[in-house]
Amino acid sequence: MDLPEQTIHHTLSEAQRTCPICGKLRPESGLTEESEEIQWEVGLVRHRHVRHRYGPSCDCPAGRGIRSAPKPAKLIPKGLFGVSFWVQVLLKKFAWSQPLHRTVAELQAHGLEVSAGTLSGGLQKIKDLVQPLAGRFVLQSREGSPWQMDETRWPMFCLPQGKRRQQWWFWVVVSPEVTAFLLEPTRSGQVPRDFFAKGSEGIVNVDRYAGYLGLLGSEWRLQLAYCWSHQRRDFINLGQGTPRWASWAGQWVERINGLFARNGQRRQARFQGQAGPLAALEAEVRRQVQEMKETLERELAEGQLAGEPQKLLQSLRRHWAGLTVFVEHPQVPMDNNAAERANRPLAVARKNFYGSGSQWSGELACACFTLLATLRQQGICPRRYFQA
Repeated sequence: MDLPEQTIHHTLSEAQRTCPICGKLRPESGLTEESEEIQWEVGLVRHRHVRHRYGPSCDCPAGRGIRSAPKPAKLIPKGLFGVSFWVQVLLKKFAWSQPLHRTVAELQAHGLEVSAGTLSGGLQKIKDLVQPLAGRFVLQSREGSPWQMDETRWPMFCLPQGKRRQQWWFWVVVSPEVTAFLLEPTRSGQVPRDFFAKGSEGIVNVDRYAGYLGLLGSEWRLQLAYCWSHQRRDFINLGQGTPRWASWAGQWVERINGLFARNGQRRQARFQGQAGPLAALEAEVRRQVQEMKETLERELAEGQLAGEPQKLLQSLRRHWAGLTVFVEHPQVPMDNNAAERANRPLAVARKNFYGSGSQWSGELACACFTLLATLRQQGICPRRYFQA
């Protein structure tokens, strides 16, 4: 455990070490018994800065007048709260999805009366500090392939247009180095088209949302890899909702599960450089994909399916090219689960504090979500990073 350590010595007083009969004192033996425990000490500390002033030392030009010790550096000029205070506020809201009013109540429990407006005013200033850094993260995310993309709704309140509530969207882009968020007022396919620079080349893992199809235009050299988890979910939902098709849907789920398992083994063998097992696994993955394609075409040709099962197979056929990108590109996963996992903290935050109450607040949320998600991706402690 990487925790600061405090050693506490437990000794006996002279009275406890004195023999009650003869009055002799027990000597120190040099031996000890040690144990440890973890304490959780949370509290607010007031730092009182006392700047000492010094009078003139001589009549020389450099020695005249009064000289004071320099002012301590502050995150917010003339602000009352220090860096560690704001780090805690940011983590509570954006890492642990705690509404601001709960932070106010928690501070009151520690003896500090502070209004939500005071904290909001400080956060608005901090937004201008973290947003440029997050912007560099977003630029970096455009450089790496493959990417994963997804989007989730984010309510915005009190915007200048006058509507009480507007539905905006957080778009997430996961690259090998960075997880970046984009806050946009639309779910239009123009968002991914604006994100990728003209001439971008690589593979993008996405779900089957039609907005991503615009990336297949001539301005980019991008390829869409569709998510097998979404395709699998369709069969699961059909089997659970319609008992008549449960057996048939279950067979497709088993085929997809088997493909996931074998491709996972192939990726692991490739990562570990195991040439012998890798060749066999490559052949097995291709065989499974070919069998699934033949089963798909046969079941559609037989005409025994109708309604939802037929729609599922038609969707599978329509997206087949994108679903099988991973076969020729083993570095590309079969799903876009990394993007969906990155969106999960936003869904929790949306449930806890509903969205953002202004545009600057949304921009701060976007910057912090980008920083925190990338730190998680890289295994970096967010508290230490923010403190630094």
